[in-house]
Amino acid sequence: MMDGAAPDGRSMGLEQIYSAELPYVYSFLYRLGCRNIELEDLAHDVFVTAMRRWNTYDSSRPVRPWLFGIAFRVVVDARRRRTAQREVIQEPPEDIPHEGEGAEERLAQRERRELVEEALESLEPERRAVFVMYELEGIPAAQIAEAMGTPVPTTYSRLRIGREEFTAAVRRIQLRRGEP
Repeated sequence: MMDGAAPDGRSMGLEQIYSAELPYVYSFLYRLGCRNIELEDLAHDVFVTAMRRWNTYDSSRPVRPWLFGIAFRVVVDARRRRTAQREVIQEPPEDIPHEGEGAEERLAQRERRELVEEALESLEPERRAVFVMYELEGIPAAQIAEAMGTPVPTTYSRLRIGREEFTAAVRRIQLRRGEP
């Protein structure tokens, strides 16, 4: 389909989705706790899976929750395959400074990002996925439930517990750092 063969309507749609949503998939994967070194491979796996499951995609629905559901499953599978050895997580890619943004502001932004990432890391994978989709990506709970293949009440339960755990983790981290 994406290899240059004569495109039909569905493969053109998937190619357009790939072009438009690849940066978003990278963001999903990163927020789900993937390391920089594995982002490219896992993003590739997400779109290979999307290509295989393209006939199940309902084009009347938003594509991002569907892709997020696939990305979540790809991450879970990758974690299962990963060795039990704890690896050092690389620093996230530095944001390009915006015009007028000072070093102090960039440092504060980096510290906030690190706090959020560390707090997210403490969440169990299903809760983390729901929390990221709902709180950071703005995806409605019904779409999250569909993407993850769970009932809506389960999604809300995971979100509620995820919020509580995230808030507690932020407080712990701030206390450890000596922040107010």
